[in-house]
Amino acid sequence: MTKAEFVEKIRENSTKATLTQAAANEIVDHVFDLVSATLTSETSFRFPGFGTFTLKRLPARTVRHPQTGQALKVKASRSVSFRPATKLRKAVATPPVKRKKAATATKAATPKKTATATKAATGGRRRA
Repeated sequence: MTKAEFVEKIRENSTKATLTQAAANEIVDHVFDLVSATLTSETSFRFPGFGTFTLKRLPARTVRHPQTGQALKVKASRSVSFRPATKLRKAVATPPVKRKKAATATKAATPKKTATATKAATGGRRRA
């Protein structure tokens, strides 16, 4: 899902008030700005039922360049990790409902390629 699709879903599903596209976009931007600002000043951001964003500090370390084998020093840095809440984990783990395909008529209508038809189309040459 893209940000534009996310904004559109929020706009469509707002029941309390009619939101414009610009207002829904502003809300989404504000929420993610708030999460970013919280993580720069604190170590975690918890959203009940969804999960927890945690700031991790990565120490300085020495790594090897994969092609040359040269040792490189990497500075200490920070990274964000996410741990989903139990509710989200269960929702994701549940398999989606499968829909029945009504495409049996289209399968019969499309001819299958045979070895002879493939040879005729390629001039008898195999593809590499």
